[in-house]
Amino acid sequence: MDLGNERRLNVAEQIGKMILLSVKEGKFSGVHSDRGVLAQLRKQGLASDIRGARDRDSIAGHWKIYAGVVHVGIALDFCEDNPDDELDVLKLAESFRMTLAESCPRNTSQPYVAKSEQISFGLSSMP
Repeated sequence: MDLGNERRLNVAEQIGKMILLSVKEGKFSGVHSDRGVLAQLRKQGLASDIRGARDRDSIAGHWKIYAGVVHVGIALDFCEDNPDDELDVLKLAESFRMTLAESCPRNTSQPYVAKSEQISFGLSSMP
């Protein structure tokens, strides 16, 4: 993967991580709202001069393109950060995917990522 695509994917994965944290905390933050996840990431991108995370339209574009696969990258990152836990990366990715597909921003009925847009590993049961 070239550096440009990797950077865009990393930005989208950060959005996914922020969404998952918002769901875990019970906030169910919006994505595109004025104070939503994209605005929060843009603010961080501007403060830290992160290429690919400074322009709201670019950030939204990265999310649109990669939203269906971010759960895989998030799971890989989590397993890399917790090597002693002997986690099953595919089960973890599926758990993240389900959260993104079954959770909706507050006051909406559309999930963060539509199931039809996600790559699923078809695991029949989750621990």
